[in-house]
Amino acid sequence: VTVNVIVKKDDDFSLFYTEDGSIDFKGEPIWTGVKGSEAVQPIKYTLPQDVYPTELRLDFGLKKDQEDITLKSVVLEYKGKTREILGSELVNFFRADENKCTFEPNTGVIKAVVKDGARQYPSLYPIESNLGPEIKKLAN
Repeated sequence: VTVNVIVKKDDDFSLFYTEDGSIDFKGEPIWTGVKGSEAVQPIKYTLPQDVYPTELRLDFGLKKDQEDITLKSVVLEYKGKTREILGSELVNFFRADENKCTFEPNTGVIKAVVKDGARQYPSLYPIESNLGPEIKKLAN
């Protein structure tokens, strides 16, 4: 899974996945460090060898002073097959955790919600009826 983003400050992002078709993301996520940049950069996640995910959740950082993040695309790859979910199409597969952020599909901008003066950690949840079947197509 590759997430193409603009993130302005160094941070740590994570990818959660399930294998049972649910969105009960209790397992250990895959973490990756991110260097701040004004340019679009790929954030690559490699799932464990024996894992085939059914749903994905994208978490965008832990830094309290992180600026808005721009999501350009999500690329799913499996055994030589690739599916890139681009731009305004992202809203068909991912939705904002509204307690933590907003997601503007036309621009890809993810804005963290601030509650009681504290920046929440933004994350995008799958739209299960669309993302699960799309992931499954890569296995066929």
